[in-house]
Amino acid sequence: MFLTTFGKSVSVSVLRQKRKSIMIRVQANRIVVCAPTRVGTDTIAAALEGRRGWVEGQLARQAADADVTAPLNAFRQILAGGVFYPIERLAAEGFSPDKTGVLQFYRRGFASLADKLTLLADRHGFVFSGRVRWSDAKTHWGSCNRAGRIALNFRVLMLPPELADYILLHELVHTVHLHHQKPFWEALGALMPDYRARKKALRDRRYLMDVYR
Repeated sequence: MFLTTFGKSVSVSVLRQKRKSIMIRVQANRIVVCAPTRVGTDTIAAALEGRRGWVEGQLARQAADADVTAPLNAFRQILAGGVFYPIERLAAEGFSPDKTGVLQFYRRGFASLADKLTLLADRHGFVFSGRVRWSDAKTHWGSCNRAGRIALNFRVLMLPPELADYILLHELVHTVHLHHQKPFWEALGALMPDYRARKKALRDRRYLMDVYR
């Protein structure tokens, strides 16, 4: 099945499942439809047409995201602190302009995240295990377990400082509230009143999770 949009045909994958309704998602510039086993093709096509505006918006966003990440994945640029630099910066700092050098560059910078986390913990009275684990998670910027062990995705180093701070404080609040219920958000809001704006800005950069895969 195909959907014609922006003057071209986009592949539509249909997955038949034991479910009651049709779910549509867009990923990697492909449209995936999860549909009940007995729903006909005409019904699926109608559902796609009804969500055309949303689907086209998702395809456009993913295309724009790809324009940003392509120079990173091709090792023509490097992103640090929300700023794009030519890959030549790596050589100037003693790293090779390839994936090995890029990861070494971020590993060197990772210590600064641990230092900043300790600074914020001391400032706001949080206690964590003291050791910050390097993470290459596919969907999470950070995590905190019951023992207070915090892991941070190395891609946090790519973010502007205000978004990196949001992630660090978010994980520190989890040392007290290991959930996302009202007490958690109240505690975070007391320390970072504009957390909602930062959270939204972070969602707009989720495409960075696909860099260097």
